[in-house]
Amino acid sequence: MTDKEYRYYKDNGKLMRLHIEQDNDPLNPRYDWDGNIGKMMCWHRDYRLGDYKENEFSDNEDFLNDLVRNNVKEKSIINYVKAKKASNGLELKYDRHEKVWQLWGTYYWFPLGTSKEAKFDVIKEYESLDWLVDDMIEALPQKDKWHLLEKHANIVYLPLYLYDHSGITMNTGGFSDRWDSGQVGYIYTDKKTIIDCGGKIRNEKGNYVKITDKNWKKSAYQWMQGEVDEYDMYLTGEVYGVITEEYNAEDDGWEEKDSCWGFFNDKWGDELIKEIALNFGVNETLYEKMDEVV
Repeated sequence: MTDKEYRYYKDNGKLMRLHIEQDNDPLNPRYDWDGNIGKMMCWHRDYRLGDYKENEFSDNEDFLNDLVRNNVKEKSIINYVKAKKASNGLELKYDRHEKVWQLWGTYYWFPLGTSKEAKFDVIKEYESLDWLVDDMIEALPQKDKWHLLEKHANIVYLPLYLYDHSGITMNTGGFSDRWDSGQVGYIYTDKKTIIDCGGKIRNEKGNYVKITDKNWKKSAYQWMQGEVDEYDMYLTGEVYGVITEEYNAEDDGWEEKDSCWGFFNDKWGDELIKEIALNFGVNETLYEKMDEVV
């Protein structure tokens, strides 16, 4: 907001006015707020985004491979590939001529050791074969990794996209400009985190209900989307403060009475002013002109 748009009202018989200003030093919702249920992992060459202090991974593949390795059992990963469920056609094949097990995909293949190391009955017994599981994880497409995480570890996610042109903005659905935008990361959470937060979710009827085993995924997606929306307002400068003033008839001037900062809001104009005023506690009718106040 550039010009001050005053709104006038009466408070206990006193003539008051307020206006909204942009908060030039807003709190970062990823680090200055408590209660985030999502972990926001991003990679960008020019910006430190999301939970950057906790992001020790070189890129998204490194991060996702580690997440799968630490949360999905080896047995589940091996069974997924053996059942030929991988979206890129990844599968285990035994080369009788070379006497080795090989991991095959649509466009590539590579051997995974000798027949002694990887004979079928060893895989069937689910012995710890780190080399085999690591190669499987690296070869699986990202959507298969997220599928394994959701099914076997109750971890769900939303993709994060960034538009960078005269400022930056973030969403979970992507942007139409393929030159100045692209995916920069993920926000993810798990069932235990969302249930333990003790929050509530708004159902189809608009009522708030307790988060349970049945609705936790819907709750998780709503909460993560809300956290992304709040973070986007932080990135785009849609954070404001409200200043109230009291009219002094003797001096025919205005004296500042109170102010409060850190209101995140993506509205504009009169709707923005009304919402922030109400959140600040001004319940009186607001008027655009001073002489309209009764």
